[in-house]
Amino acid sequence: MVHFLAATLAILAILQLGLVAAADGPGLKRTKGYYWVRAVTAPNFHKYLQSSPLYSPGPAILGNRTAAGQFNIDSSGQLYQLVVRTDSKDSKEKIPQDIPKDNRHLFLTVSSEKTHGGKTLATSLSETPNKFGKFAFQGDTLTWSGPEKRPQENAWLVCAGQRLFINLSGFKSPTSECAEQTIHYFNGEHVD
Repeated sequence: MVHFLAATLAILAILQLGLVAAADGPGLKRTKGYYWVRAVTAPNFHKYLQSSPLYSPGPAILGNRTAAGQFNIDSSGQLYQLVVRTDSKDSKEKIPQDIPKDNRHLFLTVSSEKTHGGKTLATSLSETPNKFGKFAFQGDTLTWSGPEKRPQENAWLVCAGQRLFINLSGFKSPTSECAEQTIHYFNGEHVD
């Protein structure tokens, strides 16, 4: 009984630390037409964009590679995450025209409410498309542009809890609790 309990606790610890992939979601092999999105500099080197809780609506974070989301941007500037691959061809979701309708997605959304003393905008993943600004890849760099003018469209912040924010002040962190980042797509077959 002691060995069973110890093994169970070890498995729970591994799952909690994110050392193995969750059973849900699209998996650890990149799906054609999607990209991994990650930071490439310290302190978040190879931390990947994902939702928290995993594969569900909630705050956008940069987290462990074993839970990395797979993303793309449509022609209207919507950044969307593949959550579930399905065989259904008659999806009733209202999603932009060029997003594959046979898959379930979450959209990266931007709050219009300023945070951190008016210097940031929070991001989250939602079942409804973003209504505030547009996303784009410039080269491999993820950018956001919108009604809030900012010096650098590729300036992001990762703050407490690994939460991802749009940095309105360019590459100058408005608070010591946040790390300045740029984030980029990666089209390798597997995360690294």
